This record gives sequence, structure tokens and C-alpha cells, in this order.
Amino acid sequence: MADFRLALIVEGNEEVNFLRIVNDYGRIKRGLSIEVINAEGVGNIPSLFDAYYRDLSYDGVLCLLDVDNWKTECYEIATSKLRSILGHRPDEEALFNNPNTLQLLLSPFTDEVMDRSDKAGYSDLVHRCFPLMKGVYRASGAQLRSIYKAYSREVYLALLEKTESYSRDPHDLPSSTFAPFLRKIEERP
Repeated sequence: MADFRLALIVEGNEEVNFLRIVNDYGRIKRGLSIEVINAEGVGNIPSLFDAYYRDLSYDGVLCLLDVDNWKTECYEIATSKLRSILGHRPDEEALFNNPNTLQLLLSPFTDEVMDRSDKAGYSDLVHRCFPLMKGVYRASGAQLRSIYKAYSREVYLALLEKTESYSRDPHDLPSSTFAPFLRKIEERP
């Protein structure tokens, strides 16, 4: 049985795939159990957060948001709803990636920084990083499997090293509070 049960609510399939990489190639600290909950869209995160936050079987609840949603105001609406649930600004509870999780997934393979949220517009870059991938990037199941297959323990460690320099200011590109979280949960030898 885990010493600390954490519910981690994520936006969608890309983040679920990313957490599969973390689970398979990271070395998560002993005693920590992370349950990944797919919200299937940023708009569903606050209600799921509320449900898991009230579930006393979890020691902690976090959510992972992409800052690129600021452009559609979804991020601000979601964090505002989280603020009303928590009674304070969700700085520790709402982890983020700017512009999105794809930037972290690409980090071991390129120095290029995405400057917009249009993932399909970055298909050429995605194909250079993951040559086995087919079609316009839309985070389809087959495309996410191609990304997963490109990872190993060494590549995951390169991701941790590369993202260590990312800013923690959500207005900077690239930036992330999820990357430091990954470092914190990594078992140290």
C-alpha cells in the first residue's frame, strides 16, 4: 500500500501518454502512488478536481493544464473555478506547461521552442523528432504510440535535464511547473 496517494487530473490523451512514459521510464519515489485521471478536456478539470479533492481516500490532488489554453480563456476559467473550490489561488495544485505538454515531449529531441498552441502547425517538427509518425499531428492514438516508442530511461533523463532550465513563469516560453514536479517525484539513487 502506498504511503501517499495522489490524484493527478490531466487534460487529455497526450498527458495520459506522457504520464505513461513517466511511469515506465521514471523512477517514482517509493511509497508514492499516482492515479492519472483523464478529464478529456480542460473544461472538465474543475468538476473532477472538486470530486477528487473531496474524496478523503487521496492525500493530494493536482491538475495539469496547458497554458496555451489562455488563448481560448479556458485556462483562466479553469483556474478561477479551482480558486473557488480551494479558497485560494491554485499555484501548487494547478501545474502547467507553456505552451503545452507537446513542448516537454519534444524537449529531448530538439532545442526548438514552440511559440503557439497550434500542434498541427508543428507537424514538421514532430516528424523530425519522431520519424515513424504519420500524418498531421493531432495526438491520435497511433501518433502517441510513436512518441512513446521513442522514449527510454536515457531519453526520459534527457527530458528532465533539458526542462530543468525552463522558466516557472507562465508568461515565458517555454515554461513549466510540471517539469520541476517530475524532478521531485524521481527517486534519487
